[in-house]
Amino acid sequence: MFFYIVLSFLLFLCLFYHNKTLRLYNFKIDLVCIGFLLISIISLLRFDVGWDYVNYYKAVSDNYVGLIERFEPLSQVFFDISVYFPSPPLVFWLFGVPTYFFVYKTIVKYSISPRFSVLLYFCFFYLESLGFIRQALAVSISFWAIRFVFEKKFWRFLICIIVATLFHFSAILILFAYPIYRRRIKLWHLFWIIPLLFFVKKIVLSLLFSIEIYASYLEKLDTMEGGSLIRLFYIMLISAVLLLKNKNLSDKEHFFVFTIILASTFPFLLGSHLGVRLSSYFFIYFIILIPNVITQVKKRTFFAMVAFLFFLLTLFLTTRDPIKSQYVPYQFIFEVSDKPVFREAK
Repeated sequence: MFFYIVLSFLLFLCLFYHNKTLRLYNFKIDLVCIGFLLISIISLLRFDVGWDYVNYYKAVSDNYVGLIERFEPLSQVFFDISVYFPSPPLVFWLFGVPTYFFVYKTIVKYSISPRFSVLLYFCFFYLESLGFIRQALAVSISFWAIRFVFEKKFWRFLICIIVATLFHFSAILILFAYPIYRRRIKLWHLFWIIPLLFFVKKIVLSLLFSIEIYASYLEKLDTMEGGSLIRLFYIMLISAVLLLKNKNLSDKEHFFVFTIILASTFPFLLGSHLGVRLSSYFFIYFIILIPNVITQVKKRTFFAMVAFLFFLLTLFLTTRDPIKSQYVPYQFIFEVSDKPVFREAK
């Protein structure tokens, strides 16, 4: 874990240096951008870090056609490019670069405190981006596409979501964001929407199973573990935001709160593992919502401390995973020989 503590320190140094920019000769360096670039490069240079890493690496190195053909069309393109060269590490660059690019561009556009938003992304979603690689890209594209919801440009929004689904089909869920924002659905409507979701749960699950979407997850819905801590944490987080907010919610902030609360029900509907993965499309709004709503320095400091403790706790719990440690120890790709040795399951 020492590596991640050092990485956190360097990121904090970039984000909370007394000036946002650093002069080097005649150039101005945006330290928030440098901080985000730092964690992005660390992601791109990793080896055997994250749940899907081994399968993706071997899919390229062994040209495992059977696995690649199971992926969505644009994901298959990235794998085919990596197989063609051939370069297993390339596939992580192809997914990683656009993932972090779209997240950063959205932060800069909508957050009133990009440095705080970058910190929240690092603490809450960075590790997830190392583990669920295809979905992380789909989430970031959907996150970037939210601008077209706010600008009421449906067709551009639809195109973005189609592209996201071509990387991970679950992105189709974000289509509901457009009518939610356009209709200005009030928060009190959740009192009848949430019970309705539980009422139609069996119908939705039957439909998903019949068209073989997440069939492998649905078959093990009651037995798959993982995500319980995240489920409870995000419920507490949205409660804290509503209690500590310093101002009335704008239309955008109201939309974020509504969709986050709605997404908080997914783990209860679909199980901890699948529910948390799907709710990520809406939970990522936290990194814009919290800085925009919580403006007092003391309250932001409180949230920053909670976020960092959550990051450390998540890391620690993964080291106790009965299958294998996902993120610890961190390894660089250039430390690996021609015949890579992956960490063994416990």
